[in-house]
Amino acid sequence: MRRLLFALLALVALGLAVLLLAADGWPASRFLHGDYIQYWLASRALLEGWDPYDATTWRAMHDAIGSAGGEIAIGFGFLYPLTTPVATLPFALLPVAIAAPLWFVSQTTSVLVALIALGRRIFVSHPRRDVFLLLVLAVLMDPAYAVAGDGNLTRFMPAIIGGAMALVLRGRAFSAGLILGLGILKPQLLVVFVPALVLFLPMRERVRLVLGGIFTVGTLAAISWAMRPGWVTEWLGQITRVQGEYGRTNLWGYVPVEDRWAGWAIAAALVLALVLWWYARRPPILVAASVALALSLFLSPYGGPLDQAVLLVAVATYIAMIEDVSGFRRVILILGLVATSTALGWLSWSGLRDPGIEVELPAPAIAILLVVVDLLVRAAPRRSARPVPVGQA
Repeated sequence: MRRLLFALLALVALGLAVLLLAADGWPASRFLHGDYIQYWLASRALLEGWDPYDATTWRAMHDAIGSAGGEIAIGFGFLYPLTTPVATLPFALLPVAIAAPLWFVSQTTSVLVALIALGRRIFVSHPRRDVFLLLVLAVLMDPAYAVAGDGNLTRFMPAIIGGAMALVLRGRAFSAGLILGLGILKPQLLVVFVPALVLFLPMRERVRLVLGGIFTVGTLAAISWAMRPGWVTEWLGQITRVQGEYGRTNLWGYVPVEDRWAGWAIAAALVLALVLWWYARRPPILVAASVALALSLFLSPYGGPLDQAVLLVAVATYIAMIEDVSGFRRVILILGLVATSTALGWLSWSGLRDPGIEVELPAPAIAILLVVVDLLVRAAPRRSARPVPVGQA
């Protein structure tokens, strides 16, 4: 009864928050010209039978509602798989004035719940301290969480990944698969993470995770195919041409179009290094998965600075790994994380300078930090016999 009452009160509070934000006109006024509007429009396109992958149609849809289309890559249409607007269809049934604050409240609530659930699972020595530190770093390292950004779907991704990993560590692999299947909303960020996680898990958990993921992905895919058969070819035609379009946020922003072979060679070498490291070290499952997540972001076909929000799951892992490190050394390690993280982006996001290394460094930096700290922490003698907090494979 207490849990039911708490859930009801939480729903009432969230509903009131949506209504208050709608009355104020925020974030609808911002989202109309930002990233969010593409999901609302793509869902409307499904309902109306329009082609969101056609660049001309896509531009006209924005113009029809008075959107500046700030998220449009010139010459391209919608860049997500059609499973994304299928999942966001309920929001498109509402006007933007209501859908935008509902989107914002849903994102904020889901990421807080997921990060706290993951933290409670992996922070053993000082759970309250470390959960608080994680939430502070979430705001410090990603200003978009404080100011809502432009409503990009990425703000759901830490909740999807973090929630799935919390369930994996609880031994609920099928439920984790159901949640992780929602990653199809932005699959380009999980190109390495999902296959690596499947590889890292024991066979029984592997099968259950895959079955859960297939159920979620299959349901969304079946609905999308029924509403627009053949969309996969249209979508692939977009993403194979858009690499590097959003700047040097990952590997593909560095590689010239005429030298794509070099990019594929580097990507293959990094994936091979990940697998060899895992076989040689057999790190705890969450450590290995977090390194794979950072590598996945670095090798994503395309991405922007906001996509680095997924690294919050890796940050949680990093905090758990160093929770038993002595005070001064722990401070140094945390400062090292902040100094190489998206916190550097405040200068460019505030308009004081053009984006540079701060949007290129975080993903490879956190991967290297995790590997190095895994070596240091596991080599050091433990003060107690308690289990490794980040879970064992």
